[in-house]
Amino acid sequence: MKIAAKITIIGLLLCAGLLSGCAKQVTTIPVFGAQLIIEMNYRGAVDLVRNQYFVVISTLESMQVPTYPYEFIEPNVQPSLPEYRNYYFNFYNMWSSYIISDVSSSYYLVNGPYAPSFESYARIPVSNQNQDPRTVYLVVRLDQIFGATIPDKIYFNFISVRDRYLKDQITPPLQGLEKLTGSYISGTDDTDYTIDPSLDLLSWRVRVE
Repeated sequence: MKIAAKITIIGLLLCAGLLSGCAKQVTTIPVFGAQLIIEMNYRGAVDLVRNQYFVVISTLESMQVPTYPYEFIEPNVQPSLPEYRNYYFNFYNMWSSYIISDVSSSYYLVNGPYAPSFESYARIPVSNQNQDPRTVYLVVRLDQIFGATIPDKIYFNFISVRDRYLKDQITPPLQGLEKLTGSYISGTDDTDYTIDPSLDLLSWRVRVE
């Protein structure tokens, strides 16, 4: 009987140890976000008549945007300089989508992929919830940008444009964050007194909810 009791006790201890070990291996299931919250703060009041404001979004860390002498134009806009027309292969084929401002005080999402031509693309209205005239505050659903398959990491750049040329962008000119709910990234830019205050990006932040 004593031997049987010892065997029983040892068996119970082993079971407890196994249960304890299993408990330590339980992992938390990641929760993926449903929308992207974008905030861009400028030195002066946002000017939707003289300027255009872009958010370029990509799944590629190698994503590029046109800088001088290239014009910063949309995929369906004809370049004015014939020697700089290879926009698709240099830039647009790396973009997933972009958000653009409109003179009507609206913002629109334009999804890729973009073709090496000047065809038109559908525009999806994006919620603009800014309360400060110097701030752009956008809310856009991730499935509107990427469809059903959201990438693990989202890359982006913010650009202010006047007269078809880039005037300011985030520094360094590419950032990325995870698609998990609560992912957050922010940054600041140096003041540039050589450009109009409405073009001068001072700070920004992006989060996934």
